[in-house]
Amino acid sequence: MIAVGYALQRFNIINQNFNSISSKIVFNIALPALVFNEVVKVDISNIMDFKLIEYIYVGTFVTFLLAWGIAVFFKTDPESKGAFIQGSFRGNSAIIGVALIGNASHAMLGKTSFMLAFVIPLYNILAVIALAFPMKHKKKLSKVQILNEILTNPLIICMFLAMVLSAFHFKMPEVLERSVSYLAALTLPLALIGIGSTLRNGSWKESPKLAITASLVKIVVCPILLTAGALYFGFRGGDLLILFILFSSPTAIVSYVMADAMGSNSRLSSSIVLISTILSIFTISAGLMLLKSYGLI
Repeated sequence: MIAVGYALQRFNIINQNFNSISSKIVFNIALPALVFNEVVKVDISNIMDFKLIEYIYVGTFVTFLLAWGIAVFFKTDPESKGAFIQGSFRGNSAIIGVALIGNASHAMLGKTSFMLAFVIPLYNILAVIALAFPMKHKKKLSKVQILNEILTNPLIICMFLAMVLSAFHFKMPEVLERSVSYLAALTLPLALIGIGSTLRNGSWKESPKLAITASLVKIVVCPILLTAGALYFGFRGGDLLILFILFSSPTAIVSYVMADAMGSNSRLSSSIVLISTILSIFTISAGLMLLKSYGLI
């Protein structure tokens, strides 16, 4: 799909205006529909695990703060700072993570979906902070306006709505369920085509030092540190598998969409997504083989 996006831009079938509109559709409609559709199906009462949730939250905050510190060290501009931070901590757990866990252990899919119900809101809140806060002086945003951007984020609104409906075991009418599913299905192809089309403009060359550093933080540094911490705190088997996949997943495609929609450096974001996704083929495989060989998963 990335190759399709590149080809469409190469032959002038789509242009920058299409990218801008499609990213807004993904960010405001398709992705919220995807998040809602997945979370509303989760039966929270059957798979509650506060210890696992606590460790995921702590690990995500550690990654977020580490990424922010590195961005400050590199003295990045406001547009690049948000893209770098988001690219360093926000994993593609909803797409790549679920697919990997489904192939490794189908029995853990239910628990993984439950974890996502808690992880995705945290990702969204931290991502909005990372993208909005560095731009506050340029956009002249007050703390109240930044808070408003967080609270009115369509992803966060749909996530909490889905969690409430899930808690009451709400069953959507079939026509509504299908409609939401159709909208959700737009997310991945539109996002991937958008990334591919930006490669035509040389986005993969955008700040290579920052893109490579963010990718290595996401798929090498943090998985090693946080998986080692998980072992120390006694996580084994399926729980360790969930943690490893979640923390080692490449940068989420939606980071490009959010960066573009919020005026951050979307070209840097797409570069991080591309580099981290390609390299994760090797890093995730190596990690799984290592954990499996020692009988930890």
